[in-house]
Amino acid sequence: MKPIFLSADLYAEAIYSIRISEGLIFKLNADEKISNFPPGYIHPFIYALIYLICFKNKDLFILFTYLFNTLIMVFAIFIIKKFYEKFFNEKSNFPIFFLIFSFPFFINFYLTLNFPLYTFLFYLCLYFIDNNKKFFLIYPLLVLTRPEGIIVGISYFFRVFTLKNIRRSIIPLLFVLLLSTLPFLLNYILTGFLVTLAFRTQSLFFNYELNLAVLRGIKTFLKHLIGFLIGFPLLNIKVSDYLSTFIYPPFFLSFVAIYILKEKKLCISYFFSIFMFILFISSFSIFSGIHFSRHIAFLYPILILFLYRGLKLLKLKLLVFIYHLFIIFQFLILIFNMRTIINITQKIRDIALKAAEFIPQEKEVLLYSDPYFFFYNMEKLKIRLISPSFNLDTSREVKNFIDKESNKRLLLKFIERSFPEAEFYFISHKDPLREVIKEIFSDTLYVSDNFVLLKKRFSIK
Repeated sequence: MKPIFLSADLYAEAIYSIRISEGLIFKLNADEKISNFPPGYIHPFIYALIYLICFKNKDLFILFTYLFNTLIMVFAIFIIKKFYEKFFNEKSNFPIFFLIFSFPFFINFYLTLNFPLYTFLFYLCLYFIDNNKKFFLIYPLLVLTRPEGIIVGISYFFRVFTLKNIRRSIIPLLFVLLLSTLPFLLNYILTGFLVTLAFRTQSLFFNYELNLAVLRGIKTFLKHLIGFLIGFPLLNIKVSDYLSTFIYPPFFLSFVAIYILKEKKLCISYFFSIFMFILFISSFSIFSGIHFSRHIAFLYPILILFLYRGLKLLKLKLLVFIYHLFIIFQFLILIFNMRTIINITQKIRDIALKAAEFIPQEKEVLLYSDPYFFFYNMEKLKIRLISPSFNLDTSREVKNFIDKESNKRLLLKFIERSFPEAEFYFISHKDPLREVIKEIFSDTLYVSDNFVLLKKRFSIK
């Protein structure tokens, strides 16, 4: 059985890394504009090096990526333990035990290329927050791996103000502020937007009218919050298309709240406020659930520590023991359920390879946003991703395209004008253009499940 990546984002980020190894920096094709889909500017170069080390063999590349991410996870857990000891005087290994068996934390090391390095750098930066020399060496790498790294910059400001050491820290504070703008400045220079194309186009506000976007976001946030407070197995509701409350341990946030209310320390309240803020912001993504776990999981080590201390405050050793058992039980169930994701991914890979057999060598193929097809056929075919998450031109051309028929047609005409040599279109299962695109590509060559390969017959006027 050949190795596979476990998520679409992994395939997408891997494509950018492969292109970098070929000399194309943040471009999917040589004749296209820069696309900053990966939410960071450091990790694609690291994985490009791994790809070259693997002699450009994709199977080896996938295996080495998993090995590298596992190694980074070990380093991350080590520095998290040191962080516990240094700032919370926590000597027990139980929080680390909870963390290792925390599914959202564990699995995200294998769902994206940026999360492992980001999490490691995040806690390394926090660990050295009281050492300016080391902090300022690590912080630029952190914010250029994921822009959420500015949370550590905010933490630096928080520490300076709480220590009332502002006057002697003016220059370091200005330096932190300057470094915090790096990812946004790079985004603007490359694309004209302060945020990445993916962040912009996956926002509810990009896809829906203002009132509807606000209502959907608040509704999702409340579902997340209730799920966190109660958790599985007492509550199992669908938060979004990508997540159910099965992922939350029982009374997770409730035990955290017990600890926060008992201790009443400013730094504890600060970290919890950061968590709530990110939880709220991530609820306004059309992929909330996927993005929730990924964008929150790097804060799990802090929440897990608060959970453990909340449990200890109850002074019920039997409860702590039972909670340990349940954490392991839930983890094993979720790992077992990963078989479904593996089977689906293997099937999509097979479909992508089969569909490509119907296309002559070096022909131009359009995809909306299917990185599986691109990854497995990028050497044989000229493939263009037209989603605003990947393509700067379409991102500028069309807004609110998914739910508006008029904008779908606007994008359709833009496609015909911009890609006259494209003879084929591969429809993936969640392509928002799957109906209107048939006005250009009307001949069906291959169908499997919800995937369709179309060929151009004529052009619209």
